[in-house]
Amino acid sequence: MQPLLLVACLAAYAVATTPADQQEAIKKVFRTWRHGKAVEVLEHPEKSRRDWITADNLSERDHHRSKRSALLGPNGAAASQQLSASRSCNTPGYTGEFCEFPICYETNPKLPYIPDDETVAIDAATLANCTENYVVFVDETMFDITIDLEMDTPLNPIFTLQGEDGQNHSPDTILTQTRDQYQAFFFFLPPGRYLLTPSADLKTTSCIMSVRARTAITINSGFVIGEGPNTERSDFPQDYTFYREPASVIVHGNFLRYPAMLKSINFIGEGNTMYRPRLLSTRFNCSYEYIFETFYCKKTGSYVYQVEGVSFQGYSFRRLFPFNCLVNPATPSPSPSTPSPAPLVRCKNNGVFIKNLDGSSYCYCTGLFSGPDCGTRLCANGGSLDTANNKCLCPDGFVGDFCENVFCNDNTGLTFDAEHPTLTLVIRTRTQLADVITQVSNAVSALVNDLSFDPDYLRRFVLVTFNNNRMSTNTYTDSEKLLIALNAAAKTTDSNGTCVDIDFIALSAALSQYLTYKSPVYVITDALPSDGTEVDNVYHLVNDWRSPVYFLYVEPLPESGCTTSIEDPAYRLMDTVAQRSAGQTFYFTSHATIGTFLTTHMLNTLYRTQMLLSNDLPVCSNQLVYKSVSVDSSIQMLVIVATGRNISLVLTNPDGDWAITTEQYTDGVNNIWLYNGPQVGNWLFSFRSSAATQSCSYKIYQAMYHTPGRDTQMDLFWSTSINIDSDMGLPQPLFGLQHAIVMHLTNYPVGVPPERVQASLTINANRNGKPTQVYASNGIWRDVCNYNFYFPPFMCRRPNELLHFNFFAQDLLGFAVQRAGVMYCAEIAPPPTSLSGCQNGGVMNPTNTSCICPPGFSGNLCEQVQCYNGGKYIGNQCSCPIGWTGSFCELPKCINKGLSPEFILNQVDMVFMVELTAQAHAQVVSLNMQFAEIIRDVQAQSRTWINRFYLVGFNSTWADVMAVSSSRDPHQVIDTLNRLAGVIPTDTGCRVQLWQGFERLLRWDIPAGSYVEIFQTSPEENGNLDFVGQLYDRLRSLFFKMNGFLSFTPTFKPDGFACNATQDDYATLFMMVGGSAGTVYPVQPATTADIVRVIPLQYQSAIVYGQYSYKCKTPMK
Repeated sequence: MQPLLLVACLAAYAVATTPADQQEAIKKVFRTWRHGKAVEVLEHPEKSRRDWITADNLSERDHHRSKRSALLGPNGAAASQQLSASRSCNTPGYTGEFCEFPICYETNPKLPYIPDDETVAIDAATLANCTENYVVFVDETMFDITIDLEMDTPLNPIFTLQGEDGQNHSPDTILTQTRDQYQAFFFFLPPGRYLLTPSADLKTTSCIMSVRARTAITINSGFVIGEGPNTERSDFPQDYTFYREPASVIVHGNFLRYPAMLKSINFIGEGNTMYRPRLLSTRFNCSYEYIFETFYCKKTGSYVYQVEGVSFQGYSFRRLFPFNCLVNPATPSPSPSTPSPAPLVRCKNNGVFIKNLDGSSYCYCTGLFSGPDCGTRLCANGGSLDTANNKCLCPDGFVGDFCENVFCNDNTGLTFDAEHPTLTLVIRTRTQLADVITQVSNAVSALVNDLSFDPDYLRRFVLVTFNNNRMSTNTYTDSEKLLIALNAAAKTTDSNGTCVDIDFIALSAALSQYLTYKSPVYVITDALPSDGTEVDNVYHLVNDWRSPVYFLYVEPLPESGCTTSIEDPAYRLMDTVAQRSAGQTFYFTSHATIGTFLTTHMLNTLYRTQMLLSNDLPVCSNQLVYKSVSVDSSIQMLVIVATGRNISLVLTNPDGDWAITTEQYTDGVNNIWLYNGPQVGNWLFSFRSSAATQSCSYKIYQAMYHTPGRDTQMDLFWSTSINIDSDMGLPQPLFGLQHAIVMHLTNYPVGVPPERVQASLTINANRNGKPTQVYASNGIWRDVCNYNFYFPPFMCRRPNELLHFNFFAQDLLGFAVQRAGVMYCAEIAPPPTSLSGCQNGGVMNPTNTSCICPPGFSGNLCEQVQCYNGGKYIGNQCSCPIGWTGSFCELPKCINKGLSPEFILNQVDMVFMVELTAQAHAQVVSLNMQFAEIIRDVQAQSRTWINRFYLVGFNSTWADVMAVSSSRDPHQVIDTLNRLAGVIPTDTGCRVQLWQGFERLLRWDIPAGSYVEIFQTSPEENGNLDFVGQLYDRLRSLFFKMNGFLSFTPTFKPDGFACNATQDDYATLFMMVGGSAGTVYPVQPATTADIVRVIPLQYQSAIVYGQYSYKCKTPMK
């Protein structure tokens, strides 16, 4: 019956997912309390580890020690002596002076989302005779407060609420007032303590008081079953606990701005039972950073825990949450003759065996392993352990041996290539701008000449000419043809046109020409846009290419009669387009300087540049005093482009000294500065302006100077995503919708371990004219997604607000890589309501009033979502069980995903397996002659190809790994092989232990896709075929790429092999190597030094075509 009981309890608990369900679950507990019945105060089974102390005579200082530190010695004094030297923790997995703070194995990346538009449980109590006063805490984050008072009998309950100043507070609305319930709503109450005084017609029955409110301070929590280090250091809780089993309660407080904190936790059970309140302790490297370690429920049933804390402004607060204590169906019946566990002698999975001074021992588990001997896997991200196979079964969206990697099912299809931008020009062509067009032609010519060292960089050019509501669009693959077209445009005889024109239509035409990513668009015009209604189309097209749009607005000639103001709505709209695209608007009062500016701008910002920082300030004096830019080791130049009347640049290097920049261009409004060779570190920028109330805009780029090649270029690509396992999303955050920001950084070093990426994202908006940070968060690394960097959901709350973001990640040297960009809070009107009333694509049935529903929906209006294969509809989507995916859980999903080829091309190992017998020594000597050069050539292929080199030796009696070296320092394997080549072996056995060598090798953590080079002379020993078969299967599952170099001497009989062997004696070697798509090279010992030159050529190589013949004189097959 226990499994059925658990299922029933879980089903009952699963109902309490909405605020109303949670409210009812809380009331259910308090309804069981009876006035007049004594309260049973339950003790926790033992004090928490932070409170345990030894029983010996300890000093006042030692009274703060935990049992964990006390166990370091056989008695308290010894332990004190052990710690007195450094007063620090020496127990792995813990920190603090007395090892009182656990450190989580792994940080939980997926905290449950609590919608901010839902109310949460604040407090509840049973009030005796409905007359007992009660103190309600209100903190500064609470609003939309609902206080409910209910009774079992119809006695008209009601209450009054009195503040600390003695003033009574009346509700804004009475939601319910019946004979057994009174529910009042307060839109806002000043923070503080309030005295609630209930009353009823008779004082014979208790009433239940409950408080709910909307608040920023919410609680995530759960239970980790068990006790000891593995429990204290787990960050993956469940929502319930088990009867008579110890458990730790781990808690996270959302939006606790320091010094706000959680302080204590209290447990309230059914039937007048409660536990004594206990203090919460803190943990490190945990999402659930608070812990109470020893909760033990002595009765099954429903419970409520009450968390108390202090807010940022110093106000006390409470939060409630219901949970259930269930019977564990997996609890085995106690055996009267259960033997004591055998003492630990070793730890599995690289666990560290630790023996205490008192003789006890335990295993300190590394990675995602737990258990007494570190033999049990810890499944992350909601994965469940298949105990029979000791494998993790991963939920949808996660893969890996421990479900530790995020897997995106939807592929964006992006190539993430910003290497070949399309130079795009949109020019108003009329006689009044003929001199300007000539300057544009000269600027393009100067750019092309400057890029002559890398002629393949610019492959396409787009030219859109327009005037007087007419336009022409042309695309070129040759810069000469573009220059011819510009020269023709400069000779136009068309002088028509007014003060306005179709600027946005022309811009849309240019963006529609299938540009490449981040292609700069220069709009040169003397007309304000008359087609403002087309601006939404521009926004959509800009999103496709992330193309920065630069408007070069030329003030019309005086004889035109046009008056222009930067405050004109049309000009402001033009500026908004530029800002949203991460571009700028440049205003010119004279025609003479446009060519100089355009040439300078293109030469310094077009070739392999990335934006590091930007802002568009409506009032320049409101800028932050200093703006910081992180310069990493790949940056060669800093380019600063700024607009603003009479502004100057102040640049400070990481040493705090002023840096002198080169002023490339200035006309009093538009400015370009350059700084060559900045040192690594944080640089500070500030702009000074004599016109403090004027607006200003700045963009700071990193640039390359005549350096062809793209390996060091880290271009930032970004998008939004709704789910953690999705790459697909909207191109801009949508107003009022939670979006996760996801990013991809090209050429980001794959050698950076995920735990050292340290990605972070900040988003700023200009509010009240000042830069204001609206979002800041760390991110996680998603291994199996195109957008690798994932940041928690962000909701923009102001339609059309411009948002400047800064992204940071750590490179291989530990320096921060900074990139910047611009997004905006898009506002889209909702689609019109269907006239038929059918939802989700349903069509009205003409014969009746029901709807014909598409697959996956049901109901009269197709409003019900059908989740197949055991899925449940939660929120706005189907939550699928393990093994299923899709919108309706209709698609099967592999529980264990195989390795994708692209993930075994880099960060692999290379193994050299060398026979060490007398007959093989000549081959070893020849290999040693070329070995150092082979290692060097392998390193030269790519710094990310090979991680480690292994040297495995084998002869007729033994085999083992003889040397291991990092690819950065391979001297150990080189020196070991050199020593082996200098000593002639005495072993002359003719059956060598090749398979034993593989068995020894597989004891190491060799990554899938590694390379194995086998140098063999004698036939291998294949006596135990079962052993050979198991090793062969393991080698195939790891996708090792193998090659054999088989020593062959033509004078040996019968077939040229040692030990009178024939080719059939090497059948297992040929099968194993052939199964890995490798090759066995029969090679004479003296020529081994030459043939091994093929080893470095294996980098990113594959067989394109092949034939074979068992005898070279017969036709190929």
